[in-house]
Amino acid sequence: MNELGCVGVIGSVTPIHSGSGSILAHALVNGLLYRGDTVGQALRDAQNYLLCLADLKAQRGMKEQGSGQRVAISFRLWGDPELALFAAPAVPRDLPVAAEWTGPRELTIRVPAKRYPQVRSDPYYARTFPGSQTAGLVKKRDGDALRRMLPGYYFCVTLPEDFTKDDLKLLLPAGGPSQASYRVDPLGRFLYVVYLPDQERPGETIVLRWAKGRG
Repeated sequence: MNELGCVGVIGSVTPIHSGSGSILAHALVNGLLYRGDTVGQALRDAQNYLLCLADLKAQRGMKEQGSGQRVAISFRLWGDPELALFAAPAVPRDLPVAAEWTGPRELTIRVPAKRYPQVRSDPYYARTFPGSQTAGLVKKRDGDALRRMLPGYYFCVTLPEDFTKDDLKLLLPAGGPSQASYRVDPLGRFLYVVYLPDQERPGETIVLRWAKGRG
């Protein structure tokens, strides 16, 4: 790699579906550019996005989740995972969708008041909020020739210091299995969440709550 002027390589060890691969690449670049993640952090979070997305699609009765799962587990980094490619990001001009803990087992998602302009590539179009993700989910209204790309919200949030394995046992119905999926880092450091809104309302606040398990 040094002979070619590279400091590292990210690639797949197996053949992958191009659509799922582009979803991972988009999530990875978002982490590098907008959050100032290290290469290792960005790849880890992108992989967990694919896994959470596969969980959500399965919960919604969709099939053929293997392509996304294969992408998530087949990408590897050959290089220093603590390498930071870019300086810490500046405050964004347009506020993104964001999430924060607002209570015990309560995560609040805040949607900004301003969307991006609509983009279109026939027969698809999208008009998303900053910080949204798209992952091949579409919706077509009767009589409409165009299909709207459905955006989702993805977050990696640090778990509270007093977190225990029983704190996030069950996501309550307000963000139930048709709208949200989540995974907890095996070391108890991070929570990964994908949320698919029914409707996107500017300035909306969405609260996800978990029930505490027993024992």
